[in-house]
Amino acid sequence: MAQKTYGRTEVAANDEGFLTNPSDWSDDVALGIANEYGVPELTDEHWAIIRCVREAHDQNRAIPPLRALSTKSGVSMRQMHQLFPSGAVLAQIARIAGVSKPTTCL
Repeated sequence: MAQKTYGRTEVAANDEGFLTNPSDWSDDVALGIANEYGVPELTDEHWAIIRCVREAHDQNRAIPPLRALSTKSGVSMRQMHQLFPSGAVLAQIARIAGVSKPTTCL
């Protein structure tokens, strides 16, 4: 586990970069994580996806599959791949949203 600082906020993250306590998350933390993973700015489309993921995680402790997330957020899957270009899209979204690793990710 590693301690990371984003802005003025210090958070704990596991070895894969997922926050160990989702309640440590904030918009500033999201911006810092996004920058770390190659997303220099968060647009309205990014935030729509992030908010959907956090809402779903708060309700069921899980996040929806990419296709369902696309439908719920109104952002196409193709656009999601462009918005989150570094590797596994769902894992990258989960990291930036400050939630646990999706069960569908290896």
